[in-house]
Amino acid sequence: MKKNVPATARKGRPPSEMAASHAAIMDAVYTLLQEKSVRDLTIEEVAKRARVGKPTLYKWWPSKATLVLAMLCERMAPNLEKPTVLTAEESLRLRVRRLIDAFSGPFGKIVAGLIAEGQSEPAIRQAFFDRWVSPRRTATIADLQRGKNAGELRSDTEPDLLNDAIFGAIYYRFLLGSGPFTRRFGEELVEQPFQRLIQQEQLLAYRYNGFWGCMDTFKDKQTLDDMYARGEAPWEVWKTAQKNGLELIHA
Repeated sequence: MKKNVPATARKGRPPSEMAASHAAIMDAVYTLLQEKSVRDLTIEEVAKRARVGKPTLYKWWPSKATLVLAMLCERMAPNLEKPTVLTAEESLRLRVRRLIDAFSGPFGKIVAGLIAEGQSEPAIRQAFFDRWVSPRRTATIADLQRGKNAGELRSDTEPDLLNDAIFGAIYYRFLLGSGPFTRRFGEELVEQPFQRLIQQEQLLAYRYNGFWGCMDTFKDKQTLDDMYARGEAPWEVWKTAQKNGLELIHA
Protein backbone atom coordinates (compact mmCIF):
# COMPACT_ATOMS: atom_id res chain seq x y z
CA MET A 1 0.00 0.00 0.00
CA LYS A 2 1.46 3.34 -1.05
CA LYS A 3 1.98 6.01 1.55
CA ASN A 4 0.93 9.56 0.91
CA VAL A 5 4.12 11.53 0.45
CA PRO A 6 3.72 15.25 1.13
CA ALA A 7 4.55 17.48 -1.83
CA THR A 8 7.96 19.07 -1.68
CA ALA A 9 7.69 22.77 -0.93
CA ARG A 10 8.93 24.97 -3.76
CA LYS A 11 11.92 27.02 -2.82
CA GLY A 12 12.06 30.68 -3.63
CA ARG A 13 9.36 33.12 -4.62
CA PRO A 14 6.56 32.39 -7.13
CA PRO A 15 7.29 33.59 -10.68
CA SER A 16 4.48 36.16 -10.49
CA GLU A 17 6.04 37.77 -7.42
CA MET A 18 9.47 37.76 -9.03
CA ALA A 19 8.06 39.47 -12.13
CA ALA A 20 6.33 42.07 -9.98
CA SER A 21 9.52 42.74 -8.03
CA HIS A 22 11.52 43.02 -11.24
CA ALA A 23 9.09 45.57 -12.66
CA ALA A 24 9.12 47.54 -9.39
CA ILE A 25 12.92 47.63 -9.42
CA MET A 26 13.05 48.86 -13.03
CA ASP A 27 10.45 51.52 -12.20
CA ALA A 28 12.44 52.59 -9.15
CA VAL A 29 15.69 52.93 -11.10
CA TYR A 30 14.03 54.95 -13.86
CA THR A 31 12.19 57.25 -11.43
CA LEU A 32 15.22 57.89 -9.22
CA LEU A 33 17.39 58.69 -12.22
CA GLN A 34 15.00 61.47 -13.17
CA GLU A 35 15.87 63.06 -9.83
CA LYS A 36 19.61 62.41 -9.62
CA SER A 37 22.64 61.28 -11.61
CA VAL A 38 23.90 57.75 -12.08
CA ARG A 39 26.84 58.60 -9.82
CA ASP A 40 24.57 59.74 -6.98
CA LEU A 41 22.18 56.81 -7.24
CA THR A 42 22.56 54.17 -4.51
CA ILE A 43 21.44 50.57 -4.24
CA GLU A 44 19.86 51.40 -0.89
CA GLU A 45 17.58 53.98 -2.51
CA VAL A 46 16.51 51.55 -5.22
CA ALA A 47 15.76 48.82 -2.68
CA LYS A 48 13.72 51.22 -0.54
CA ARG A 49 11.75 52.62 -3.49
CA ALA A 50 11.05 49.16 -4.93
CA ARG A 51 10.35 47.66 -1.48
CA VAL A 52 12.78 44.80 -1.91
CA GLY A 53 15.86 43.76 0.01
CA LYS A 54 19.37 44.65 -1.09
CA PRO A 55 20.28 40.94 -1.35
CA THR A 56 17.57 40.62 -4.04
CA LEU A 57 19.20 43.39 -6.07
CA TYR A 58 22.69 41.99 -5.72
CA LYS A 59 21.43 38.52 -6.62
CA TRP A 60 20.29 39.74 -10.04
CA TRP A 61 22.71 42.64 -10.64
CA PRO A 62 26.21 42.60 -9.15
CA SER A 63 26.65 46.37 -9.36
CA LYS A 64 24.77 49.64 -9.69
CA ALA A 65 26.01 50.09 -13.25
CA THR A 66 24.71 46.69 -14.38
CA LEU A 67 21.35 47.51 -12.81
CA VAL A 68 21.10 50.84 -14.64
CA LEU A 69 22.22 49.21 -17.90
CA ALA A 70 19.60 46.49 -17.49
CA MET A 71 16.92 49.13 -17.12
CA LEU A 72 18.10 50.89 -20.28
CA CYS A 73 18.14 47.68 -22.30
CA GLU A 74 14.66 46.78 -21.08
CA ARG A 75 12.92 50.15 -21.23
CA MET A 76 14.72 52.08 -23.97
CA ALA A 77 15.99 49.46 -26.43
CA PRO A 78 12.55 48.30 -27.71
CA ASN A 79 11.87 51.85 -28.93
CA LEU A 80 14.91 51.61 -31.19
CA GLU A 81 13.84 48.49 -33.08
CA LYS A 82 13.00 48.90 -36.75
CA PRO A 83 11.00 47.19 -39.51
CA THR A 84 13.12 44.72 -41.46
CA VAL A 85 11.97 45.50 -45.03
CA LEU A 86 13.82 48.74 -45.65
CA THR A 87 16.57 49.89 -47.94
CA ALA A 88 19.97 50.57 -46.41
CA GLU A 89 19.38 54.33 -46.50
CA GLU A 90 15.88 54.04 -45.00
CA SER A 91 17.18 51.79 -42.25
CA LEU A 92 19.97 54.21 -41.43
CA ARG A 93 17.63 57.20 -41.36
CA LEU A 94 15.22 55.40 -39.04
CA ARG A 95 17.92 54.24 -36.65
CA VAL A 96 19.46 57.72 -36.49
CA ARG A 97 16.10 59.42 -35.91
CA ARG A 98 15.03 57.03 -33.15
CA LEU A 99 18.37 57.25 -31.36
CA ILE A 100 18.30 61.06 -31.40
CA ASP A 101 14.71 61.04 -30.15
CA ALA A 102 15.64 58.67 -27.32
CA PHE A 103 18.74 60.62 -26.30
CA SER A 104 16.74 63.85 -26.38
CA GLY A 105 14.30 62.46 -23.81
CA PRO A 106 14.61 61.24 -20.21
CA PHE A 107 16.92 58.38 -21.18
CA GLY A 108 19.57 60.73 -22.54
CA LYS A 109 20.65 61.88 -19.10
CA ILE A 110 20.95 58.26 -17.97
CA VAL A 111 23.06 57.24 -20.96
CA ALA A 112 25.36 60.23 -20.46
CA GLY A 113 25.74 59.31 -16.79
CA LEU A 114 26.71 55.74 -17.61
CA ILE A 115 29.28 56.89 -20.16
CA ALA A 116 30.73 59.31 -17.60
CA GLU A 117 31.02 56.53 -15.01
CA GLY A 118 32.73 54.37 -17.61
CA GLN A 119 35.62 56.80 -17.93
CA SER A 120 36.93 55.85 -14.50
CA GLU A 121 35.55 52.31 -14.45
CA PRO A 122 36.73 50.25 -17.46
CA ALA A 123 34.33 47.42 -16.56
CA ILE A 124 31.36 49.78 -16.88
CA ARG A 125 32.64 51.11 -20.20
CA GLN A 126 33.06 47.60 -21.55
CA ALA A 127 29.63 46.50 -20.32
CA PHE A 128 28.03 49.55 -21.94
CA PHE A 129 29.72 48.75 -25.24
CA ASP A 130 28.95 45.02 -25.10
CA ARG A 131 25.30 45.28 -24.10
CA TRP A 132 24.23 48.58 -25.60
CA VAL A 133 26.49 49.79 -28.41
CA SER A 134 27.72 46.56 -29.98
CA PRO A 135 24.33 44.91 -30.79
CA ARG A 136 23.06 48.07 -32.50
CA ARG A 137 26.32 48.70 -34.29
CA THR A 138 26.36 45.13 -35.58
CA ALA A 139 22.73 45.36 -36.77
CA THR A 140 23.30 48.66 -38.59
CA ILE A 141 26.45 47.41 -40.29
CA ALA A 142 24.51 44.31 -41.37
CA ASP A 143 21.83 46.54 -42.93
CA LEU A 144 24.47 48.50 -44.82
CA GLN A 145 26.17 45.29 -45.92
CA ARG A 146 22.82 43.98 -47.14
CA GLY A 147 22.35 47.17 -49.12
CA LYS A 148 25.83 46.80 -50.52
CA ASN A 149 25.13 43.22 -51.57
CA ALA A 150 21.84 44.29 -53.18
CA GLY A 151 23.57 46.92 -55.29
CA GLU A 152 22.41 49.98 -53.33
CA LEU A 153 26.04 50.68 -52.45
CA ARG A 154 29.11 49.91 -54.50
CA SER A 155 31.45 47.14 -53.53
CA ASP A 156 34.17 49.49 -52.26
CA THR A 157 31.89 51.02 -49.59
CA GLU A 158 32.98 50.22 -46.02
CA PRO A 159 29.81 49.66 -43.92
CA ASP A 160 31.64 49.74 -40.58
CA LEU A 161 33.34 53.07 -41.36
CA LEU A 162 30.09 54.59 -42.61
CA ASN A 163 28.32 53.47 -39.44
CA ASP A 164 31.02 54.79 -37.10
CA ALA A 165 31.25 58.14 -38.90
CA ILE A 166 27.52 58.78 -38.49
CA PHE A 167 26.91 57.42 -35.00
CA GLY A 168 30.24 58.72 -33.72
CA ALA A 169 29.06 62.20 -34.70
CA ILE A 170 25.77 61.62 -32.85
CA TYR A 171 27.51 60.63 -29.62
CA TYR A 172 29.96 63.53 -30.00
CA ARG A 173 27.23 66.15 -30.27
CA PHE A 174 25.08 64.41 -27.65
CA LEU A 175 27.84 64.39 -25.02
CA LEU A 176 29.59 67.69 -25.80
CA GLY A 177 26.68 69.80 -27.00
CA SER A 178 28.67 71.16 -29.92
CA GLY A 179 25.50 72.08 -31.82
CA PRO A 180 21.74 71.51 -32.10
CA PHE A 181 20.87 67.90 -31.32
CA THR A 182 17.83 67.58 -33.59
CA ARG A 183 16.25 65.27 -36.13
CA ARG A 184 17.45 67.62 -38.84
CA PHE A 185 21.01 67.11 -37.64
CA GLY A 186 20.51 63.37 -38.03
CA GLU A 187 19.04 63.79 -41.51
CA GLU A 188 22.07 65.81 -42.58
CA LEU A 189 24.42 63.16 -41.22
CA VAL A 190 22.77 60.52 -43.39
CA GLU A 191 22.43 62.78 -46.42
CA GLN A 192 26.12 63.74 -46.51
CA PRO A 193 27.60 60.32 -47.35
CA PHE A 194 24.66 59.23 -49.49
CA GLN A 195 24.70 62.51 -51.43
CA ARG A 196 28.37 61.96 -52.22
CA LEU A 197 27.61 58.40 -53.29
CA ILE A 198 24.87 59.70 -55.63
CA GLN A 199 27.17 62.29 -57.17
CA GLN A 200 29.89 59.70 -57.64
CA GLU A 201 27.34 57.23 -59.06
CA GLN A 202 28.07 54.84 -56.24
CA LEU A 203 24.47 54.69 -54.99
CA LEU A 204 21.88 52.79 -56.99
CA ALA A 205 18.11 52.70 -56.54
CA TYR A 206 15.10 51.28 -58.34
CA ARG A 207 11.78 53.10 -58.68
CA TYR A 208 8.82 51.08 -57.37
CA ASN A 209 5.33 52.11 -58.47
CA GLY A 210 3.32 49.31 -56.89
CA PHE A 211 1.32 49.20 -53.68
CA TRP A 212 3.14 49.70 -50.41
CA GLY A 213 1.78 49.81 -46.89
CA CYS A 214 3.33 49.31 -43.48
CA MET A 215 1.88 47.17 -40.70
CA ASP A 216 3.80 48.41 -37.68
CA THR A 217 0.78 49.08 -35.45
CA PHE A 218 -2.61 47.54 -34.75
CA LYS A 219 -4.24 50.48 -36.54
CA ASP A 220 -2.20 49.68 -39.65
CA LYS A 221 -3.43 46.08 -39.50
CA GLN A 222 -7.03 47.22 -39.15
CA THR A 223 -6.64 49.46 -42.21
CA LEU A 224 -5.34 46.57 -44.32
CA ASP A 225 -8.05 44.24 -42.97
CA ASP A 226 -10.72 46.79 -43.98
CA MET A 227 -9.24 47.04 -47.48
CA TYR A 228 -9.27 43.26 -47.80
CA ALA A 229 -12.89 43.06 -46.58
CA ARG A 230 -13.90 45.59 -49.28
CA GLY A 231 -12.16 43.51 -51.93
CA GLU A 232 -9.43 46.11 -52.31
CA ALA A 233 -6.23 44.15 -51.83
CA PRO A 234 -3.64 45.45 -54.30
CA TRP A 235 -0.99 43.20 -52.78
CA GLU A 236 -2.75 40.17 -54.29
CA VAL A 237 -0.73 40.51 -57.48
CA TRP A 238 -1.50 36.96 -58.54
CA LYS A 239 -5.19 37.89 -59.00
CA THR A 240 -4.23 40.91 -61.11
CA ALA A 241 -2.03 38.70 -63.27
CA GLN A 242 -4.85 36.22 -63.84
CA LYS A 243 -7.29 38.98 -64.78
CA ASN A 244 -4.80 40.23 -67.36
CA GLY A 245 -4.45 36.75 -68.82
CA LEU A 246 -0.88 36.32 -67.56
CA GLU A 247 0.41 32.90 -66.60
CA LEU A 248 1.93 32.58 -63.12
CA ILE A 249 5.10 30.57 -62.83
CA HIS A 250 5.40 28.59 -59.61
CA ALA A 251 8.82 27.71 -58.31
